[in-house]
Amino acid sequence: MNAKRTPPAAGTQRDRPGYAVPDGVGVVEVDGVIYLAPLPRGPIRVLAGSAAVIWQELLDGAPDTVDERVAAICGVERSAVTDGVAGFVGELLRSGLLERR
Repeated sequence: MNAKRTPPAAGTQRDRPGYAVPDGVGVVEVDGVIYLAPLPRGPIRVLAGSAAVIWQELLDGAPDTVDERVAAICGVERSAVTDGVAGFVGELLRSGLLERR
């Protein structure tokens, strides 16, 4: 099993505008599947497939081009993912698993 902790250590991504993992949220990636949980009680949220792609792009790049990058990775037109990406981001923000920097 290939497990790694994401995102990078504290301080490395907080310097850039965009999105971040709030304090108190645990994130682990295992073989391309991302597990998120408010610690210590959970519940655990599992992100796989396109949800994992969106998550990674939210943390890795400019917030205004997330849908463009996700579309390129998935091989579809940007218009095909824009609403879904926006809805998913809103859900993560509302649930406290993601925050704006």
